Amino acid sequence: MIYKKEMDHKQMDCMKFKRVGWGKKSVTVKSNKGFNLRISNFYPERIYNDLIDFASKYGIPISKKKDYLLLEKRK
Repeated sequence: MIYKKEMDHKQMDCMKFKRVGWGKKSVTVKSNKGFNLRISNFYPERIYNDLIDFASKYGIPISKKKDYLLLEKRK
């Protein structure tokens, strides 16, 4: 399913990067109002790097699980 949700950077509390399955990446964007946004199995995978750049630009805290860091090293 594809849903559309627009979110301003002021609504984002944090981004949590983790692994789903054996080799897929996922990110959960926690919002301070409304529902959280989960992005997983996204193609192209550069979306995760774009989200990290976006978070650093606007000062949104990020956290990466140990399994996600292993996937980053592998690629």
